[in-house]
Amino acid sequence: SDPFFEAAPHPRRREVRMSGIEQGLAQLQLMQKEGIITEETFAKRHEHLRMYGKLPEAGVGMVITERTPYKVLQLVPGGPVDKTQKVHIGDVLVEVDGVALHKVPGDKVREVIIGPEGSKVTMQFKEGQKRSNAGAYVIIVLRASPKAGGETRTDAGAATPSHRAPSKKITYTDDFDITTAERAVKIQYDPKKGEWARSLINVAVKEAFAAGAMRTAHHMKDLTRTGDESRYVLKLSKDPNEETQIYFDDVAMQMDAKMYADLYNRRKPPKKVDFLAAHVLQLVEREGEPICGVESYIEGEYKKFNNNWDWSDDQRNTPQAFSHFTWEASGHKILICDIQGVGDLWTDPQIHTIDGNGYGKGNMGREGIEKFLKAHKCNAICKWLKLPSTGQLKQSTGADTVVRPGDGHTTLAGTAGAKIVAARAELAGQQEALAQQQAALEDEKKRVAAMAEERDLQKAKQEMEAVIREREKLKREKEELARMMTEFDAQRHKQGDKSSDVEALIAMGFERTKAQRAVEQTQNLEAAVALCIEQSTPPDKKLPAIPQRGGSGATVAAGG
Repeated sequence: SDPFFEAAPHPRRREVRMSGIEQGLAQLQLMQKEGIITEETFAKRHEHLRMYGKLPEAGVGMVITERTPYKVLQLVPGGPVDKTQKVHIGDVLVEVDGVALHKVPGDKVREVIIGPEGSKVTMQFKEGQKRSNAGAYVIIVLRASPKAGGETRTDAGAATPSHRAPSKKITYTDDFDITTAERAVKIQYDPKKGEWARSLINVAVKEAFAAGAMRTAHHMKDLTRTGDESRYVLKLSKDPNEETQIYFDDVAMQMDAKMYADLYNRRKPPKKVDFLAAHVLQLVEREGEPICGVESYIEGEYKKFNNNWDWSDDQRNTPQAFSHFTWEASGHKILICDIQGVGDLWTDPQIHTIDGNGYGKGNMGREGIEKFLKAHKCNAICKWLKLPSTGQLKQSTGADTVVRPGDGHTTLAGTAGAKIVAARAELAGQQEALAQQQAALEDEKKRVAAMAEERDLQKAKQEMEAVIREREKLKREKEELARMMTEFDAQRHKQGDKSSDVEALIAMGFERTKAQRAVEQTQNLEAAVALCIEQSTPPDKKLPAIPQRGGSGATVAAGG
């Protein structure tokens, strides 16, 4: 038993216990002040401290790094987190019970996770290696004592846990042979600045997995990165004398398209879109130092949604609305089309410019833009974005500025340059975003009004249904009452005939006994009178006339 809870504790023990409570309370107050724990968490731990004289130590059964980002290093088998079957080694813990952990120092993160045994804790994780579209998930578990698998701690490294036997064979997340690694120059394009930047990296390139008429496709791993971010597809020309400028043009075009995708997403469309990041790579350790194009690797079903002329897949609204958006957002300078990829993650676009310059042989210029706009039918997303209906092209002036490739590197036409293009597009995007927010506010007002109207209709419907039910009930009750009255009237009529016949015979002067017997033995009053006359001497007084049943006033004189 706990000596601090004896009936008459030693004064020194009581003093030590009170000192522990005071220290624990001070620690909780500091954590709450720093925003490390919520008010609700403070209340629960304070109650535990008051009852047991110490702060709770129950946890969730895992080991995480001691510095942000807090990656999962180990899971305790059979512990609360392990039982969920959702958390993987390498996943990042980002939030606990509403507290964002990027604000919590490493020496305090464990205190956020632990709590009273059996208490509920909600944790949000980011997938280390993306396994789902969301890339994140939430779990809710009950804290357990360290003995029950709830041990929770931080660690500087990812050493093999003492409770888990080391693997006999080391396995890796990919099958690249990094012994074939080679140096390469990575050349990246910044569409906002219109500038190229170089860096030296190490890559591992596999044999070709696909080949076209002019190029071969290879899986490539960037050894300076980890996880999915290290996986790429490299496209290498079969012709060693191919014009290398094509690769620079393609990468610039794709990164320009990616910039417009960012502008599109600011409008908060129903589905966001993106283009794969792409760059140029020079394999400097190979003969001739060949230039090639590289883009991120994606898995899934690859589809084409429109081309660079007048065809589009009408089954999808988003790609067609995006192409329309680029025409408006650029101030009628460019149109991005030839949209293709996996879902709404796209690659290899084509950009048409109003003057037909730049962006390779696929740039069909004014004619290509006109063909697309003529064939395009504004859909629900075009209306959502409040894009104007496509019509005649505006005349382009000589001052128009469009991105176009030069000799050996990407240059700009006009006097303003790519910075002005980006600034214009961004300003247009901000203006459109503001208009979209206003439209969203109006839509919200309409939605609230519609909800109110729907509630009123629902209430009216419920009241009508109640009236109908009440009417049905009254109808059934009325029918039942009518049936009962019919039965009662029939019974009363039957009984009334006999009693009235008896009384009529008595009024005629016959004895009650004879009258009752005559009525019982006959079917009607006339027959009963005749029987009574036969069985007895008529009285001295003249019998009154007997009313004829069903007649119109005719009478029958008794006794002739």
